[in-house]
Amino acid sequence: MTMTLDRPTVEFISAEADQIAADNPPSKVLATVVLALFTAIGWVIGRTWFYSAKSVAFIALAVRYGYRQGARVPVEVKPRTAPAQ
Repeated sequence: MTMTLDRPTVEFISAEADQIAADNPPSKVLATVVLALFTAIGWVIGRTWFYSAKSVAFIALAVRYGYRQGARVPVEVKPRTAPAQ
């Protein structure tokens, strides 16, 4: 079973392209591109900061633990109290 599809004419494609161009002026397209660029930059900075901050915290805790083990510094552990309700 075969079906023939009507091919769009050049005039139809030109009319569609003209309609899209009329609905999307260059300033709107440029604003969208700039917004997408800033969003991507912000996302990359956010991901980088998240992982680097997590790494810095981990390294700081590891250094503190290593120092306490090497210097034999006693660590006081205070028992937690139940929160007041």
